[in-house]
This record gives sequence, structure tokens and C-alpha cells, in this order.
Amino acid sequence: MKHTENLRKYKIAEEDMPLMQKLINKNAQKYISKFKILEEKKLPISWHWGAFLGGNYWYIYRKIRVFSFMALFLDILMILIMKPIIHKLMSELFATNALLRSESLLNFGAFNQNDIFNVITLVVCFLILSLIPRIFYSLIANNIYRQQCNFNLSVSMLEIDEIKSKRNFKFLVGTSIKNVILAFSIKIVVIIYILATFSK
Repeated sequence: MKHTENLRKYKIAEEDMPLMQKLINKNAQKYISKFKILEEKKLPISWHWGAFLGGNYWYIYRKIRVFSFMALFLDILMILIMKPIIHKLMSELFATNALLRSESLLNFGAFNQNDIFNVITLVVCFLILSLIPRIFYSLIANNIYRQQCNFNLSVSMLEIDEIKSKRNFKFLVGTSIKNVILAFSIKIVVIIYILATFSK
């Protein structure tokens, strides 16, 4: 009953710490300390550099499967939605040779008004596709991971046969490079497809 109450409130009981450390594996003590701080916050957000630099790949690496693949799907969906805009802007910039004039990188006078608008729009597209999602992932990373670890803890406590228990524990524990490689490969295929259709 005590475990259930702690899990409902996303709090870790002291007697669960050894199991939680095994589930987190790498940098366990650092994350447990962060979890305890977040438990006391009304708005449980904090910055996570790993999630900022790695984006949704950090979530995949930490086996936060549902959220990570939802994030990957949204990333790909955003790329596909914005593909026509980026395609149009790139086509116009190449049509006016704005990207091919080396002096234009140092001389803003080489750009006409339409070129400048297109470049600004491309920068905004980059921010929407890359920077803004990463900031969001970074702010919620520790709390999402805290909730995932508590869920993993509850699953690990289920009384099931020994073979299933070991299988579940291996599925939940630690990190996964294989999942990162799989997700990265999927995204590369999508990007290659988009680049291949630019000339069509």
C-alpha cells in the first residue's frame, strides 16, 4: 500500500532506492537527487543539457519509449508539413543565385529584398524544426524521466514468474544505444526522401 501511494504521488520511498538505482543505471544518484527536488516543486520543470543536445534521442536512449517515439513522429510530421515551404524558399534562393554568390555572405547589399525575406523565413523554419522542440524537451526531461522511472518501479514490483520478471527488468533497466540507432536511421531516411524530392 505504501508503494502504491508513493507511486501515485510520484515519490520514491527510501526502501525502493536500491531498485530505483538499478533501473536508472548510469548516473543514478544524480537523477534521484533531481527527482527529489522536482517532487517539491509546484511546476516540475528543470533544464537538462542532454535532452537539449540530443533532442528526442535522449528520451530514446533512456528508454522513455512512448514519449520518445511520439516526439520522433512529431519531428518527422513537422518536417513533412514544412517541406513545401522550405522547398519553395530554397528554389527561389537558387533561382536568384543568392546562395551561390560568395560575396553575399559578407555583403548584405548583394541580397535583394525577396532574398532577405526568404533567408529570414528559412531561419525561422530551422528554429521551429530544431531549436524550439529541443528547448521544450529539455525543460520537461527530468520530470518525464522521473515519472517513467516510477512506472518502471511499479512494474518491477509486480509478482510474476521469474522468467518474465527478468525479461521485464531487462526491458526497463538502463539505456539503449540500439533504439537511438533505429530512430536516427528512420529520421535519416525521411530527410533523404525530402532532399531527393527538392529537384522534382
